[in-house]
Amino acid sequence: MKGVFPLAVSFLLVVSLSSAGGASPILPEERGKGPSPEPNFGKEEASLLGKDRPFTEDLLPRIGPLGGEEFQRLLKVRDERVRFFIRYYQTRGKRFFKRWLERSGRYLPVIKRILREEGLPEDLAYLPLIESGFSPMAHSRSGAVGIWQFVEGTARRYGLRVDWWIDERRDIEKSTRAAAAYLKDLYRIFGSWPLALAAYNAGEGRVMRALRKYRGHDHWKILRKRIFKRETRNYVPKFIASLTIAKDPETYGFMDVRYRSPLVYDKVVLKDATDIKVIARAAGVSVREIKVLNPQLKRWFTPPDYPDYELKIPKGRKEVFLQNIARIPPSKRLEFYKHRVRKGETLISIARRYRTTVKAISYLNDIRNPRRIRAGSYIVVPVRAERHRKRVASVRGERVLYTVKEGDTLWEIARYFGVSLTLLYRINGLEEGRHIYPGDRLIIPLKEGRNLAVP
Repeated sequence: MKGVFPLAVSFLLVVSLSSAGGASPILPEERGKGPSPEPNFGKEEASLLGKDRPFTEDLLPRIGPLGGEEFQRLLKVRDERVRFFIRYYQTRGKRFFKRWLERSGRYLPVIKRILREEGLPEDLAYLPLIESGFSPMAHSRSGAVGIWQFVEGTARRYGLRVDWWIDERRDIEKSTRAAAAYLKDLYRIFGSWPLALAAYNAGEGRVMRALRKYRGHDHWKILRKRIFKRETRNYVPKFIASLTIAKDPETYGFMDVRYRSPLVYDKVVLKDATDIKVIARAAGVSVREIKVLNPQLKRWFTPPDYPDYELKIPKGRKEVFLQNIARIPPSKRLEFYKHRVRKGETLISIARRYRTTVKAISYLNDIRNPRRIRAGSYIVVPVRAERHRKRVASVRGERVLYTVKEGDTLWEIARYFGVSLTLLYRINGLEEGRHIYPGDRLIIPLKEGRNLAVP
């Protein structure tokens, strides 16, 4: 899917649109290949989809039923291109397609339920097979993300939040609701599922231009024109082929598909941002289980500016969670580290040190002018306090043992303790350019009899 400008609310005004969705991710089996063969086609598909359906402006505002019968006719198409992709998924692409089928078991029940609620053909639930292979973490070259492969602009237009804290394109329920709304809009614009699906891949604008250029042509024939990229020309045949196999895998040679267990979960509402570790402990589950159910979370905590945030937890753990979380004071549910600003530091250097962004630090500290921070003041940074909390080290003689923490560099350690980088290398027997890792212990030369607060 590629980004578009907002659709006209009434759908009566045809506007010039850019493409509507990012290109599908490069599938592993397609890397390094030349163009796929472009087979010749007969008229079989035309007889199934309707012949010579001319394009007229009155097609654009058409708001009718969402084409259930037409969709079923579409799925019966078995032209040469559909047969080509069926063979491909049975042979060269079989290993990857099997993996996608297995992954689909986790998400199909949720997706089908939402599509039914939205009044769309249920078999559209298989579209992520060719969009993302049913991977919430899929990311294309054009920046499309998630199972439904939304680019940021289209995602925001359909109510998904995308920022430093969270990416709801990876949220199974919310992204499916957005995809359903988008597909309904496309069908209402074009009145044709082949055109709507092509627009989902290439964008409304490109399909509009093709319809204007090839007035009077059958829709199926238009989708084979060179005005579309090869990916879009193959998009609908790929979908039909993948759906054909997915609905009856054993007939097509997929005998040992081990489908993943469907997602089952409860939902809880969090009034404030909360550490995922705290959530996991309160629910009595692992951090990994929370992350698997909530792939939209980009950080180790829920978003700080999202009141009444709805989080998924493993089924049957809701009551335990609510009891346990109520016992934890709000101040202990999320503890950020407080950094003391030193002379010469800027928000950019601080953000770089803690591997975060100036925008995130500015938000947490309500800083409107990033240039106006004072040495000696404290600012909150979005890292766990327990990892960077200060502790007092007892210094013996003229040195202290310092334990390297995540994000440390030799240059920053030398600068903090007021020693030269060369001396630090020499006294620790390190070669210049050598990397240090969390847990390493370094000897720091100091003046005798001094106590030091170690960062």
